[in-house]
Amino acid sequence: MNGRHDWRRVSQCLWASATSIRGKTALNDLYADLKDFFVTSLGVAELNLTMVHDELIEKGAARQASVAEIKETLQAFTSLLPSENPPPSPKKILESRIFPVRYPNGQVELRTSRVEFAIVDRQRLGDAFSSKAQLLDFTLDEVRQLRPFLRWAGLERRYLSRTVKEISRVEGGDPTRILDQDRSVSRKAHGLFR
Repeated sequence: MNGRHDWRRVSQCLWASATSIRGKTALNDLYADLKDFFVTSLGVAELNLTMVHDELIEKGAARQASVAEIKETLQAFTSLLPSENPPPSPKKILESRIFPVRYPNGQVELRTSRVEFAIVDRQRLGDAFSSKAQLLDFTLDEVRQLRPFLRWAGLERRYLSRTVKEISRVEGGDPTRILDQDRSVSRKAHGLFR
């Protein structure tokens, strides 16, 4: 609309603000108080999971969408995911270029799930691997919000906490037994396992 007044068919309109759908004009920002009129009386469609699913696939195929657009659409998809039972198969999404991958050099590119990348689910690990590994370009808070999507897509196995093995050890010296009775864990073990 952008300051212009144009006529649209009902089929060209959508009641949604979460993301933009190509070929549809969102009415809710313009007519927030008139939802009942547009949706119930005129039959303007409300945003649903199928629309966002198809939009993600189209944006991934067109390769013209920005990383910001893809992120916004992924968040909209995630918010609608619980409303669909059963949800669609993740196969087409996984094959689409909709995953913003940050490379160690700082460059972000949209890739399919076939590309090797990890997902930062712990800040300390994210900081440690940001200059060494390909990571999904979302903040820790965004990853938490996307958790239903990541579970649905089967990408949870890519969490850094699941792919990194943390080992703690003391450097130097030989191991020595603790002889002090006050520090003996074996005498207190029963209290730990109650």
